Amino acid sequence: MKKHDIAYETKNETQLFCKRSSRELLNALLAECGVVQFKFGYKIQTVDPSTPSTILRTGRFTRSGQALPQQFTPKFVVNTNQGEFIAKSLVVATGGITYPQLGATDLGLKIAKQFGHHIITPRPALTSWEMSKRDRALFGTLAGISLPVKISFGIKCYSDSLLFTHTGISGPAVYNISLYAPAGDELKINLCPALNLLEHLTTQKTKRPQAFVKTVLSELLPQRLVLTVNNHWFVDKPLTGVSKNELEQIAQAFACWKLSSEKSTDLKTAKVMAGGVDTRELSSKTMESLKVKNLYFVGEVMDVTGEQGGYNLHWAWASGFCAGQFA
Repeated sequence: MKKHDIAYETKNETQLFCKRSSRELLNALLAECGVVQFKFGYKIQTVDPSTPSTILRTGRFTRSGQALPQQFTPKFVVNTNQGEFIAKSLVVATGGITYPQLGATDLGLKIAKQFGHHIITPRPALTSWEMSKRDRALFGTLAGISLPVKISFGIKCYSDSLLFTHTGISGPAVYNISLYAPAGDELKINLCPALNLLEHLTTQKTKRPQAFVKTVLSELLPQRLVLTVNNHWFVDKPLTGVSKNELEQIAQAFACWKLSSEKSTDLKTAKVMAGGVDTRELSSKTMESLKVKNLYFVGEVMDVTGEQGGYNLHWAWASGFCAGQFA
């Protein structure tokens, strides 16, 4: 960032944003590619293991079949729209299969299968959740409302913002929990994570007995949300007329909202792909295949998926750097 004079700022302690334009970061990456004479525009069609006949055809063997010197032992043949290339090492950095409209394909997974690697079934990750039809009928009108929540699935939980959409929920908290919660499972969402709602309601009942439940809740939560769940999660009346058991039920409804999903966003629109080349078959130091020497896999094509916040980009670059030291 300093080398290319890219001004940036930090938000929410861990999120970095370009102050001027993200185009600066893209231009910096392209400039670095230019330094090493990286070439664009090659459309890979197939990747095959090399054979003596293949090498002979490309002129890498003599007519008598004499092999090349030991320091160059061709192993891979890459067929592209601009010709055939052979190499002693191959780094597969094709990314995942999300956002095919941007050019993503399953080429990397096909190469891995071709060379005998096991593939963890790909699924969408860092994705929004689509509510059931029943929940969508009630909460669909809240599209555009955002609020801080604590969202959990099993032992995993995240405290961040949640955004209501026309079909479900989205936002950083939802994206991160989607790494662990497949569609069809149940999420637990605390809509008032900053305080103990039962204690707050009990205190307000003592201090403001004539205040209505809706009024007190609207001081803590978006009013549209409170109005939406009125008569579903609580009956609006003065706090003086609300029993201890009713207060507990109201607090439980907001502090442990249980939400199931019919389906998640598909791979076409998910931010990243979970699943991919099984990491148990790769070196954690070099990213090299433990099945095929000089074959490397890096980035999202591997079964490594990080949380939102740039971790997946960092993994792509870090794993690529590691492989580059050995390939």
